Amino acid sequence: MTFSFVDGLLYEDSYLTDCDLAKMKDKSIFKKDIKNVSRETSIDMHNYTQTQTESLKNITVNIYASLQGCDNLNLELDIVRAHNANSRQITHTQLALKELDTLILKTRFKSLIEKIKKQIESGSAETSFYDEKQKNKKIEGKDFVIYVYPKKNEEAYTVNLSLTLNNNPLQEHNWDITSRLNENNSQPVEEDDDF
Repeated sequence: MTFSFVDGLLYEDSYLTDCDLAKMKDKSIFKKDIKNVSRETSIDMHNYTQTQTESLKNITVNIYASLQGCDNLNLELDIVRAHNANSRQITHTQLALKELDTLILKTRFKSLIEKIKKQIESGSAETSFYDEKQKNKKIEGKDFVIYVYPKKNEEAYTVNLSLTLNNNPLQEHNWDITSRLNENNSQPVEEDDDF
């Protein structure tokens, strides 16, 4: 492996030349005109890929976002919003849809989030409760999973969105990314295989 400094960050060179995510010119998550956003660009210490973390904070909502990957884009968004009279009355799915509308307006990933919203509204996403008291809901569709924690007796609720676009199914683990496995160079070694 060879490394280079670019804009004060140390990159493994094949990330810069071979990863789809490295080719994105602007890796910011929130739109540039959104206020109260803090941004941090770093390098993942395990696979030498660039990570982007951002947070948007104001009186009623905190949104934490991260973007990382090589050929496969991984976007995580955690929304913590203060309850109001309306949010305590609507369903888990309605809370998720409301926060997707927020992300459509505030992030650079409008078209991807609109696709998620359409899956939920069309009924093609699977929904289930994943706790005994049926308080927390999981909504899962193509390329995404959303967890909704309504916390009706607390001051805030949380919606977590995890989006993964698998452009290269061979890059599943950190070593696959570091060694830049793709359809053209090799197959990954399964954990149970003999070396």
